[in-house]
Amino acid sequence: MFPFISQAQLEKTLARAEEALNLVGYIPLVSMLSAAVRSMGGMLQVVLSCIFALGNFVAGHLVKKPKLIQKSKLCVHHLFHGLFNLLRAKIEAVPFLSLVTCLPYDRLLKKRFQYPTENRHDDDVIEIS
Repeated sequence: MFPFISQAQLEKTLARAEEALNLVGYIPLVSMLSAAVRSMGGMLQVVLSCIFALGNFVAGHLVKKPKLIQKSKLCVHHLFHGLFNLLRAKIEAVPFLSLVTCLPYDRLLKKRFQYPTENRHDDDVIEIS
């Protein structure tokens, strides 16, 4: 994706940032700050994912490289991740709402939407640089 950082490094960093925002997002009123940060990050993730997905898809078909088409599928996964971040930002923007919705969801159900490289071994990771 970016020449100076691997996909695995980028996704680990994004996952840690989201988990930190989750903790801040449980605190009433302070959650409005995490909502603003998460919203900006989500919008950036959606826009960049669309650009990279479309670019990889078109390039993959023009030069007949299936690896580029596979990269576009990973970008679509990031697009959905960004949309879910935007949804969570809307929830966190309402004081106390994330405390009664997101906290139980995160801590009891543990159903976090994960990045593709999370919980994989380094040899399983598809490099996108």
